[in-house]
Amino acid sequence: MDQRSREIISNCLGIVPEFSGNLASTDMNYQVNDGGQACFTMGTGYPYTRYHQKDESVSVDDFLMNAKMLA
Repeated sequence: MDQRSREIISNCLGIVPEFSGNLASTDMNYQVNDGGQACFTMGTGYPYTRYHQKDESVSVDDFLMNAKMLA
């Protein structure tokens, strides 16, 4: 994650984001491996979102915060 991305996320959340990883695959591997672009993935709702389940949901506050960071 580049410095500008860290600043944006820190300003929105009030914390310095941590670098972490998991075993999931996303489409960003094409930007990184084929396009040579730096990328990171972010999502909403952790740890309270029920990812990829029939009752998957996210809070409105988390959704709006994510939209603010992307803007």
